[in-house]
Amino acid sequence: MKRLLCLLILLPMVVTAAGAQGFDDIAEGFVPALARLAGPAGTPPRLAVWSGPEKRLPVAPSVVQRLETGLQASLLGLKAPPEIMIRSELTVLIDDLAATGALDSPLGDPIGDLLSNARSIDALIIGTYRLDDRMLIAHYRLVSLSGQVLAVSGELRHVLSPADLQAEPGAVNLNVALDELAASITDVLADGRRLRMGTVRQAGSGGMSRFGDYVRKALTSRLLAGNNDLIGAAPLKVISQPGAGVVADIPVVSGEYWVRGTAVSLAMTVAAGEAITGTFLRHIRTDSLGGLRLSPDPGFDRLTVTDDLGPPTISISLPDEMPVLQVGEPLAFDVRLRRAGYLWCFYVQADGVVRQIIPNPGLLDRRGDSWIEDGAARRLPVPQRDGFRLVASPPGGPELLKCLVTDRDVRRELPQEMQGLTLDPLPQGLSSRIVEIFRSLPNLRIAEDSLFVTVVDPSGEGATSGR
Repeated sequence: MKRLLCLLILLPMVVTAAGAQGFDDIAEGFVPALARLAGPAGTPPRLAVWSGPEKRLPVAPSVVQRLETGLQASLLGLKAPPEIMIRSELTVLIDDLAATGALDSPLGDPIGDLLSNARSIDALIIGTYRLDDRMLIAHYRLVSLSGQVLAVSGELRHVLSPADLQAEPGAVNLNVALDELAASITDVLADGRRLRMGTVRQAGSGGMSRFGDYVRKALTSRLLAGNNDLIGAAPLKVISQPGAGVVADIPVVSGEYWVRGTAVSLAMTVAAGEAITGTFLRHIRTDSLGGLRLSPDPGFDRLTVTDDLGPPTISISLPDEMPVLQVGEPLAFDVRLRRAGYLWCFYVQADGVVRQIIPNPGLLDRRGDSWIEDGAARRLPVPQRDGFRLVASPPGGPELLKCLVTDRDVRRELPQEMQGLTLDPLPQGLSSRIVEIFRSLPNLRIAEDSLFVTVVDPSGEGATSGR
C-alpha cells in the first residue's frame, strides 16, 4: 500500500480545559517510543490514528476529527516527525477488518489483527473518548505492530459547545428521576421487605463516580422513607452488603448510566438470583446534577485506560459479586488467569493512597516471586497464607483494585518501591504511572483488569481505605 504523509493546511481551534495535557504535551510524551520505532539511519516511523470501534458518543463526528487533526499537527511538528497515514487509507483497512467480524468478537486481539494487516505502518495511535458533563475526555495510546503499548498519554480535556452535543428528549430533573425510580422499585418489591443495594456505575468504564455514589445513597434514603407511611406492616430493610443470615434470593438493586451530552441516561435493575424483576430507565438533565462528577475519580483513569487491550487473559472478581463493603469488613478477591504468569496487584484508596499488595514481603519470603498458575480462581489475600489482610476503613468512597499479569518476572526492572519489598504507600510520582512503567518494559506480554469497590461508612463521614 502506498504511504502518504498527511498534509494539514488548516487546524481548527480546539479549546482544552486548564490543567489537562495539550496536543504538544502528548506528542512530546511519545518521543522516546517513536525513537525506538525509527528505522535504519533514522528513517521516521509510519503511524496511523484510529478512534477504535464506534463508541456512539452523542457528539458531532467533527469534534473527534478536530482532536485527531490537532494531535497529528503536533506529531508532525516534532523535531524528528513521524510519517502519518491519511485517514482515508486507514478507513479502508478498518472496513476490511470489520467485514470479517473481527472487531465485534469478544475474543482475540482486533487491534493486533488490524496492525498485522496494515503492512505499511509501524504503529497505531488509538484514541478513546468519553463524556463528562460538557467535557470530552480523550486518551491516546501508541501501540506497536506486536500489540505492545509503547506509550499512554494523560487526559486531553476538550470543552464542548452546545452545538457539539445532541440533546436527549424527555430528560427530567435529578430529584424527579430519583422519586420516580424509588416508586417503581417499591412497586416491584411488592410484599418483599428486604433488598440489597448494589452499585451505580458508569457504562463502559465500569467505574464508581460521585454521581453514582450519590444516586445509590439517595435511592436508599427514599426507599427507607417509605417506612414512615407504613401502618401495621414490617419495615423495609436495605442491606448494603450480604452478611450472616442473608439469603441469596434477596432482590439486588443496581444501576448503570450513560452520559449523553445534555443528559444522563440512568438504568436501574432489580434482580433476584438470575431473574430480573424490573428495569427502569430515566433521562436526567446534566444541568440538574449540582456539580456531581459523572466519571470515576481522575486517579483511576490512568490505571484503567488499557484494560481492554488484547485478549482477556486475567479476570478479578469479588467472591459474593457485591462490590460494596461496610467499614470494618474484610476485602478478598478472586483472580483467574487463562494463561499462567506473574501477578502484580495495586489497591487504590479513595483518598488517593496506593499500595502494592502483590507481590509483598511475606509472599517473596515464602516463594520468591508472584507466579500464578492458569485455571482455577485463587482467593487473595488469605491472611494465614499471604501474611496480610485488606479491611475497609473510614471514611467511605470508591476504591480500585488494579491487577496486571506478565509473562516474565520483571521485579528487578521495576523501581525499588514497586518490587514488593514493603506494603507502605507508593510515592505519588510512581502511583500515577503504574501502567506506563509496566508498558515501557521491553519484550513483555501484559494483560490487565480492574475491580471497582465502594466502601460504605454508616456514620456518613465520607472517603476510604484498604489495608
